[in-house]
Amino acid sequence: MGRAPMPARFVREEQPTLRMSTRAWDTRPKRICIVQLGRIGDLLLITPLFSALKAANPHSELHLLAGRNNYKIVEGNPFIDRAWVPSGRLAPLPVR
Repeated sequence: MGRAPMPARFVREEQPTLRMSTRAWDTRPKRICIVQLGRIGDLLLITPLFSALKAANPHSELHLLAGRNNYKIVEGNPFIDRAWVPSGRLAPLPVR
């Protein structure tokens, strides 16, 4: 005995094939900037983040924007490529 045909709602339609572009786009980040202008303890708590980010993105540059009082903690850190310290007072952005 043969099987009864499946109802139309269960019939899988053939889906169109997707073509991949011949142009390769690199979606990996080239630079990552971490902003930590808080206190020394705040910066100490995020130091494991530096190694995790570098392990996940080995080809990316890792930059840190740190406050004047706490940037010395990360001096010599092998995972940070560059540390930035603001020279003047940072003004808050207007909220609209």
